Amino acid sequence: MSIGEVIAKFRREKGWTQAELGERLGVSNQAVSKWESGVCMPDILMLPTLADVFSRTIDALFEREASIKEQSHRVWDVLPWEDDGAVRCIVCAGRRILKVGDERCKELSCRLVGDATSVSSYCSITVEGSVSGDCTAGTYISVGADVGGDCTAGTHITVGCDVKGDCVAGTHVTAGAQISGDCVAAFIHRADRP
Repeated sequence: MSIGEVIAKFRREKGWTQAELGERLGVSNQAVSKWESGVCMPDILMLPTLADVFSRTIDALFEREASIKEQSHRVWDVLPWEDDGAVRCIVCAGRRILKVGDERCKELSCRLVGDATSVSSYCSITVEGSVSGDCTAGTYISVGADVGGDCTAGTHITVGCDVKGDCVAGTHVTAGAQISGDCVAAFIHRADRP
């Protein structure tokens, strides 16, 4: 497909006329018509705007997304985890994944905006939402809402609401509500107990 044919395809997917697309781009409908018919091509400086209007990448305008996706899958196929939807934050030195507890991981933090099914990190974790499953971190865990499973951290755990499973931390655990399972730490503070 030529770039003009791709533009026509994306325009039709949006349900726009050539005039409507031209309006969004600040060009005439005749310019859009010429692109789509292959008479001429959009100016190179127009490509980022075209991609934004269609909510696509510039590569998609040239039908290159399939090869990029295939390449990224080949890289990720070598990782030692199932494709289970869990968020995993790893730290690498070159191509080698560092082990939990490696000194280079202690100063790093993984921040997740929103909710997650489960989270595992070799460094520290901050989740602004809730975690429906387990949470594991090499250093500390901070979750703004509930944790639906177990929490395990090298140093400390802070959870804004309930923890439905067990908590195991090297130093302390603070929960904004109750911890349903066992809790192992040097210091434990639970809002449901004085």
